[in-house]
Amino acid sequence: ILVDSLKKDGKIFIVVPNGGNPLNLLERYHDLQHVSSFTEDSLKELSYFCDITDAKFEVESYNIPLSSVLDFVRIILQRILHNVIMISLVINGGVYQRSMTPNISLIITKK
Repeated sequence: ILVDSLKKDGKIFIVVPNGGNPLNLLERYHDLQHVSSFTEDSLKELSYFCDITDAKFEVESYNIPLSSVLDFVRIILQRILHNVIMISLVINGGVYQRSMTPNISLIITKK
């Protein structure tokens, strides 16, 4: 197991397409390596099934790193779009995720 090879406070980052984002069909189906889709809740549930007791599991949005003006513009426009989608889902009364980013990450930290 990878966690066994970590030092104390060592981390493993697993980044997957965010199945909770309704616009992510292309991320999910554009190649054959993605055989399943994950949401924040399904990643949390997956971590419960792991038989690892000496680690902490966290699920976070995987945000665009800010490295240029174009990235700044993308971040602002993405947040506006995600808020519109979130409001639409709330109005519709359906299930919605907190994170609308294209990718989410499972972070495993060894205790």
